[in-house]
Amino acid sequence: MSHSFGEAIRFASGDVPKGHPNFNGKMHLEGLPLDGNSELLKAMDNRMMFMGHIALVQVMQPHTGAGVANHSDVYDNTLARLGGSIGMITASAFDGENGDKVAQLITSLHKPIHGRLPDGMLYSALNPKSWVETHLTFFQAAEQIFLRFDPRSDDPELRDSILEQMYMEYITWYQRFGITDEHLPENYGEFQDFWKNMVTNDLTMTDSAKWGFSLLKDKKFPFPTAVPELARRAMNIPLAEPTGFVGKLIMGGMPSEIRNNPDYADDLPRFTKRDEKLVKLFDSVVKKRWQHLPASVRYPVNDLKFMQQHGMHEGASERVMVAGWDGVNMAIKAQQSLSRTIKSLIRIN
Repeated sequence: MSHSFGEAIRFASGDVPKGHPNFNGKMHLEGLPLDGNSELLKAMDNRMMFMGHIALVQVMQPHTGAGVANHSDVYDNTLARLGGSIGMITASAFDGENGDKVAQLITSLHKPIHGRLPDGMLYSALNPKSWVETHLTFFQAAEQIFLRFDPRSDDPELRDSILEQMYMEYITWYQRFGITDEHLPENYGEFQDFWKNMVTNDLTMTDSAKWGFSLLKDKKFPFPTAVPELARRAMNIPLAEPTGFVGKLIMGGMPSEIRNNPDYADDLPRFTKRDEKLVKLFDSVVKKRWQHLPASVRYPVNDLKFMQQHGMHEGASERVMVAGWDGVNMAIKAQQSLSRTIKSLIRIN
């Protein structure tokens, strides 16, 4: 799935294209509501930026890796496409009615993604098993955000209760996409077993994954390919250290079953004990400080608007931010409407 950041903003704001097919796969499970009390939504704030490992885990799923290699321009415009995709994914979780529409749109956009794997086997983005394996990475990201960055995770009893609630809310989110939940684990305990088996036995080092890990190994900032090679090399020099730190965060979040797999050793960047300590230090700082930041910093603005509709984060700065965002969206829509009117008049004349 590839979307520009601008498209993601449009869709998250409620401007979802009409006319795409609806998907109504058979559902067997019953989840919990995604509302102002949702632990899943509390975790899915801007800390998702620290969960870059899930993009690599996704493309290690054979169907997803082939789909990205053959149907996406993520190689040419990596950051914009990843930002757009993350924006749409979070929009599908927040804001019930619009979230349903965005989720169905995402599924519809995946329908043309199919073909053959290198061994001749057919692949499809809408294959129910591979869809579950890919989509579960988003729950794993939320799980990691809670376990690594939320002080409440230090209480074992509270931790288990919150994680179970998060997973049952995740079921509700998953079902919005319309792909049958027959392969989806029924509860958090089953998720843990499913996840361990998946990262141990079902993933592989696809070409897409090799390309992604190579960026980390070489500390290469993913500039768009439109930027000339010489310019990229020059700009990579001052960016090498921050890019390397991001790579350490990504590897720190990578499941140990992948990070320590000897079959992947030639393709993975080194992750030393020192790197592990650095990531743990980063985690401890976020864990102590994040909750004290204003909600306008912690949440994307559309997600913050949803939280306000449920009586949360209604401080002055948060309200100003949402009101300003609504004003910008209204201005953009007015400009688009004027542009369509002018084009129509030109065609008539």
